[in-house]
Amino acid sequence: MNHFERTGEKYRYFRDFYHFCDETGVGAVDAPPAIARLKEEGCIYTRNDEFGWKIGLKVNFVERLKFC
Repeated sequence: MNHFERTGEKYRYFRDFYHFCDETGVGAVDAPPAIARLKEEGCIYTRNDEFGWKIGLKVNFVERLKFC
């Protein structure tokens, strides 16, 4: 969320899972269940591609934030 609020970008690339943990301050043990829960609730998506590991906010989630 901080990245989105600062830049307006709805996604961010990481080299790998551990880079994500380092950058976000989330422990490697805590991250998988947190990511799974956010995906289940329709807040985020993840994807591996040629640029790295991409985590993004889903459009519907961003729209819901506008009403908070």
